[in-house]
This record gives sequence, structure tokens and C-alpha cells, in this order.
Amino acid sequence: EKGNSPVCNEVKIIESVPSHDLETTSISASPSHQLSPRRRNRLGFFACIFSSCMRKRKNEEVDVEVVAHQPVTPIENPNAMTEYPSTCIQDNESEVSEDAGEIPTQSTNTSVSQDASLLTPVKKPIPLSRNQNSFSSSVRFKKFDLERICFVDVDRIMELKDDREQLVREVETFFQSVSCINAAYIDYSESKETSILFDGIAVPVVDMCSVEVTLEALKEEGLMDTVVEAVLQLYQDLVDAHLSEAADFVFVLVLLQLSEELSDDKVFLKHIGPLLTSIVTRGPRAVETIIALYRCSQPYYFSIAIKSLQRYLRLLEMAHGERDISSIKNICDTLAVFNTGNDEFRIIPYDHFYNTSIGSNDEKVKELLESSHILSNNANSFSYGAYPFLLIPSVKADLVRDGNIIDFGRSIIFNLLSGQNNNLFYVLKVRREALLQDSLQMLLSTPTFKLKQPLRLEFFGEEGVDGGGLIKEYFQLIIPKLCKTYLKLHGDSGHEYYWFRPNRVVAEGENQAVIAEEDEQKLRYYRLLGMLLGLALKNSVLVEHFLPDVVFKMLCTEAHKERNLTIEDLESADPSVAKSMKQLLNYEGKDEEDVFYQFFCISAEDGNGTIRDYPLKEGGENIAVTYVNKAEYVSRYIQFYFYTHVEREFDEFKSGFVDVVENSRVLSMIRVSEMKSILCGERKWTVDELRQGATYETYKEDEPLIQWFWEVVGAFTEKEKREFLVFVTGSDRVPVKGAASLKFSIQPGGDEERLPVAHTCFVVLDLPNYTSKEQLKAKLTTAIKHGQDGFNVI
Repeated sequence: EKGNSPVCNEVKIIESVPSHDLETTSISASPSHQLSPRRRNRLGFFACIFSSCMRKRKNEEVDVEVVAHQPVTPIENPNAMTEYPSTCIQDNESEVSEDAGEIPTQSTNTSVSQDASLLTPVKKPIPLSRNQNSFSSSVRFKKFDLERICFVDVDRIMELKDDREQLVREVETFFQSVSCINAAYIDYSESKETSILFDGIAVPVVDMCSVEVTLEALKEEGLMDTVVEAVLQLYQDLVDAHLSEAADFVFVLVLLQLSEELSDDKVFLKHIGPLLTSIVTRGPRAVETIIALYRCSQPYYFSIAIKSLQRYLRLLEMAHGERDISSIKNICDTLAVFNTGNDEFRIIPYDHFYNTSIGSNDEKVKELLESSHILSNNANSFSYGAYPFLLIPSVKADLVRDGNIIDFGRSIIFNLLSGQNNNLFYVLKVRREALLQDSLQMLLSTPTFKLKQPLRLEFFGEEGVDGGGLIKEYFQLIIPKLCKTYLKLHGDSGHEYYWFRPNRVVAEGENQAVIAEEDEQKLRYYRLLGMLLGLALKNSVLVEHFLPDVVFKMLCTEAHKERNLTIEDLESADPSVAKSMKQLLNYEGKDEEDVFYQFFCISAEDGNGTIRDYPLKEGGENIAVTYVNKAEYVSRYIQFYFYTHVEREFDEFKSGFVDVVENSRVLSMIRVSEMKSILCGERKWTVDELRQGATYETYKEDEPLIQWFWEVVGAFTEKEKREFLVFVTGSDRVPVKGAASLKFSIQPGGDEERLPVAHTCFVVLDLPNYTSKEQLKAKLTTAIKHGQDGFNVI
């Protein structure tokens, strides 16, 4: 199939019999056998050839060495013994995408991360065996019945299709043997990279495609029960096995793929799940080794493995009777090591580790909070809080909200018992006409512990109790106003964002004290902005996505101080500048100094709006960018772009955020990308989701007007749907829990001559009782186009 596949020319049998000298016999695998190229590439099959010719020795202890080499290459040292596996490394031209995109179901390329860390890809072909001129492998079967050495693949299944008894016997033999499974599915094709180095040891490529089609064929033949029974016997083969090399763990990948084909949950829960957990937790390096094997395979198969382990966890949670905490903890620990490896090498998107059964309803969230380390100081108790990678963002959003309430509730009880009297909520009172000034004065003068209380809002001179709508309106009003007043708009049309203004430079003739006071006032407003984001996060209020994505990374980590900001971070803010930086990095002419004519100096606006030159390092204005230092230049450019130029401003902003969220144990569980989703919401939503959570005042869901409404909205284009969402909610995003959580409501809106009116802070639509679907569509479309500015208060 491959064209350049190595062909087995001889099988050496080394007989381990003490009574006489070692005897060596050679058997040729000639074309007359009519073997497929795939079969000729499999060590297990060559052992099977030997087995069929040497049945009379079935009770003897035998070592089998299979030597496969290029047809034209002689074996200079036929007695050389090598470690398994030994293959030739090929160049890898593909890289794993860092985006959370689709996982391909088929691919001909091996995806290997380029991270220079634990698993280091080798770029050029090098021989790994002591026999420099051949592919060779030594598979040792100690005290092993030679008739049990066999190989099962699609070809063999088709050959034995009419001999059911023999097929069953071979399937049983094959899946009871770790050695057979390990030897069967190593890919020795020279057309792709065949190994990477794991701490200096070769890691083979497992032909997972062959594994998949073989298992599918066995399933079609109705032999999955036979396979399962054999696999259960496999555990006995592992008792005395010493699993030390990467190739010793190939069978684990086969078993994880097997789990995908099993439909019987009871069998999976009782037998396969525990077997998998016991295997992958065997030794401190077992899971790391398995991850190394998956890195040499296609990402799709790693996703199948995680899906299988998640299935076991889900079945444990659904099981009747007392929860098996020990098994749940074991599978969570296993998934945790897989997740750590995946975070390092980005094999599959991190959201493949989410388990939707954890915290799937309010009762489960409450249980999660009560049992979690978030609320418990018992280090020995089990909690999913110790495995945050399993929790979906909507559950984490609930934990932020409910954990905030419960934490404060405990402080209230403490204060009451100690004789102190506190309100349950922190009430923020402001005037509409002085929104910024009142907010700044109140929030910056409030003790930090009060900011952790659930927030309620009052507008001076207005009656009404805040049920959540006023808070939403407050954030919709103040954050855009604060950004437009004190931040600077960057970017071009279609990709605009706000960023911080640097302090002003005192010009000749200006009052230094006045300028200094203005800068201090600006810093106080930056601190206010950080506090507002923290309050929005803790009170589950969506805010406008006005800052670039990198700000969430800078809020959650110290990447900006450790010079760990990347070109991807720059791309999230300014794609055109990032494109220029990539062109510089990717340029291979080695004459960058002449082509790009750049120096370690950048031109940027100061606080006065004047363009100035800023050196990126001492003497940078005289240091040219070359092939040798261009990576450093890009790193320093990004650092200056986001932080160095506005260091005081950003530090004040982050301090305000930390004042509100510090010591929140839940927040430490949230990823950077999840922070963005929880705080700013998601763009993806469907009309069906919105309808699912909708309620109706006076109207009924099955009456014609409501049916017309959903038909009209459902027929909108994607652009019109976004405009509709802005019209009814004030945002083009929905909460991370989905559109249904908006609890959209429709109520009567006067006579049919009026337009629909949206109350964005309450997500309520006043819909007149129109007499036709056409009239409803015309009125609603007009309202959407002309009613997106301003707020309507109920």
C-alpha cells in the first residue's frame, strides 16, 4: 500500500533450551505467500508464520526476533539484538493547530507538537537500533505457547469469514495477549514520521486507523462479546508484566479505542472502566507515555480515548446505590494527568475534557458547592472542585455566583454572632446625571469586604426594587461611557478595541501640578473600571466586549510581567500589526536588516497625542533587527504594545479587579478563555434556545401571534438575528449558559399601529396584537432598525 514499505526477508528463531547449543533457523517470507503489504509489515504476523511451521515446539520457551529490512539492504550484523521498537524517524511537516477547531476524522499526516519540552520531535532521519542498516525489532515471549502468537486485522477476519470457529479462537488468543496487541499495530511505513523521542527513548507510531477498522469489522461480525471476554483475561497477563518502554503501552490505545465500539454500559461500567483505570495509572510515568503515543497519532483518536474515560465517569455518577468515591477519584486523577499533557502539547481542544453531567442542574451545583474544596477545609474529602477542567463554563459561572452568595452568607452569620449588623447586599446609590462621579466616590471609598456582597443598585429619585434589571442597565450605561471618556480607541473599522492612555508628558508652559492631578484622576477611573469588571463577574452580569482578548490573560496571570505575551495575543488586538510581525519572523532570507530596516525602537503616541520614539531596550535606536535577534524584537514589541507603555495604567486597572475577586477560590478554577465567555457571553445562539426559555404575559404560546413571531425571527438572516438580540437585550451576546437562560418574555404592547418596544434591562418585549404575520414582520423589522439606541424602563 505504501510502495516503500519494508519487507520481512527472514525470521530468526533462537531456541532457549539449556541442554544443547542455540540453534538458529531462517524462514523466508516469499511473494508466493500472497501476503498483503500491510500483513508483511506486522511483527505479530511473522511470529505467526513461525508458529505455523514450528508447532511441534509449542511447549518450549522460545525467543522470537523478527528482522525486517529494505529488500536491497543486506544485514551486516544478523546477530545484533535491539530494543523494541526500532524504526527510522522521518521529517514531520505538519503542526498541531492551537485553535479549538474541528478534529479531523481522517488524515494522512502525523501531528506532532513542536514544543521543545518533555517530548521532543526529531527532525532528521536517524537510525535508532544498533543494527544501522535495518529496521529490526526484538519481541520476547517468555514461557509462551507459540500457537498463541497470532495477528488479527481486517484481512485476517475476511480470510476466516467462513471458518467461524477458527476466527473466534484467533480473536480470543490475540486479545488475551499484551505482547500480540503491542506487536500488531506499530506502523513501520517510511512515508510518515515513525517515532519521536520521549526522554531520549523512541516512541513508536501506532496505526490507529488499522485498529479502528479492525474493531469495526469485529463488531460487524458480532464478535465484540468475544473480544471483551478475552480482554478481561488480559489483566492476568499484566500481573507479572514489566511495562517500562513506550511500546509496552500500545495495547492501552487499542483498549481505549475498543471502548468506543462497546454499546453495553453495564459491561463497560463493571469491567472495562476499572480495567482501563488500573492500566493507565500503572506507575508514575504510564499516562505520560500513553500521551506520547497519542502525540504520534491523529488527534481524533486521543479525543476518543478521553470520551471513553469520560463515559466511565458518567456511568459511575449514574450508578444506583452509594457512590463509588474511590473509583471516581481514580478516573478523575487519570483524566487530570491527560489534561495536563494536553495543555502542554495541545493535542485536542481543552473543551473535550468537559463533563456535562457534573453540575448539570441547580441541585447538582448546590451539591458541588457543598462538597467542594471551595467550601470545605477537609483536604481528604473528594470534590470535583479539585478537577476544574471537567466543569463546563456555565457551571463555573453558577459557582462564581452561588459561591459569592454562600461565602457572604457565612460572613453574615459570623458578624451577627459577633454582635455586628450588616445588610445582606451591597447597595450602590448613584445619580443618572453623575454616573461616573458617584460610582467613583462610592466604590473607591467602600471597604473591600463589602464589595464581595451581592450587588443591588438604586438610582436617586427613582422608585422600584432592583430585581437584577437595574444592575444590568447600570453596567450597560457606565462601562461604555467610561471607555469613551478615559480609554483610547485603537484598530481599524471592523476590529476596534479600547486600550489605556499613557500619562501625559508635561510640555513647556504647562502647569505640572495640574497635569499630575489629571493623570491621578485618570488612574482612579482605571481602578474603577477594574472594580466594575470584578463586580460584573461576581454578580453574573454580561458586559460589553470592549477590551482585546489579551486583557483576560493579563488579569488571570502575570504573563505581561514575565514577557510571556505572544503574537497570538497581539493578533487578538491588532491583526494587521501581528501580520507584519509574522512576516518578519517567517522571513528566511537572513538579510532582515536590509529588507525590513527595523531597529529596537518603536514610534507611539504619548499621553498628549504626540508621536514619539521609544527604545525597546537600552540603546535600541542603534540596534538593527537581524536574523539573530528578530524573535527578541517581536517579544519586546508586544511587551511594549500591551504593558510597558501603559504600565501604571494597567496596574491600577488590575488592582481594582483584584480588590473585588481576590481570595475567590472559584475564580482560580477558571481558564482565561472561560473568563471571557463568563464575563462577556457567547456569540453562538439559536432561536430555538431563546424560545425554549421564553415566557408570556397574557399571551399563550400556541396562539397565532406568538407562532407568527417565532416564524419571523426564525427566518431572519444571521445579521438580522444579531440585530434582534441587540434590540431585546442590549448585547449581541448571550450568557454562557445559553440563550434560554435570558428568560425572554413577551407581553401585550398596545394597539396594532404601534411598534414593538424592548425593555433591554429586563429582556421583555412589548408586542402589539397584530392581525397578520406580514404586519408583524414589517413592524418588528422597523423597530429593530430604529430602536437599538437607548433604554426603556418598565
